[in-house]
Amino acid sequence: MNMMQWANGTRWEMRTKLFIRTLEFLWQEGHPAHAIPEEAENEAIQMIDIYTKFAYEQAAISVIAGRKSKVETFVGANKTYTIEVMMGYKKALQAGTSHNLVQSFSRAFGTQFLDETGQMQHVWRTSSVISTRFVGGIIMTHGDDAGLMLPPRLAPIQVLIVPIWKKDEEKVVVLNAAFSVKEVLRTAG
Repeated sequence: MNMMQWANGTRWEMRTKLFIRTLEFLWQEGHPAHAIPEEAENEAIQMIDIYTKFAYEQAAISVIAGRKSKVETFVGANKTYTIEVMMGYKKALQAGTSHNLVQSFSRAFGTQFLDETGQMQHVWRTSSVISTRFVGGIIMTHGDDAGLMLPPRLAPIQVLIVPIWKKDEEKVVVLNAAFSVKEVLRTAG
């Protein structure tokens, strides 16, 4: 069984930072339940691999995938996997996590299933999360004081020219200027 959700979360933050530490954020969260511990461990690793692949192939972001130390492991989890992005200001950004929750939550909440032998067993749980913090990572990776240039798979159209005029007599001048800009950009590649 697998439950996937997109949800808004809120938390108290003394110092907010756009996308990175906000009072409200959107996150994608998966909560699979497994019959055996090996399935749960494989799921936790598979999800961090999916996040890593998305970061590299779609967002063009280099990440370091790994396992959190015991101290940094999510409360109730046996193992926590993460992808970290090194930001320009020399700090790492935790961009996604995946947790092997073993049976801690299923025991606490009584989540059980009937196994093949007819016995009730607690499920083996995992949880994986990526949030709008990843959007912040994209902006900090591909942006600077001169602006933001997104990779082609995230933004296949890099430039859009929108001619705007107020009076009919301005239309021809504005359109000619727009076509001129279009040709300059096309020539530049």
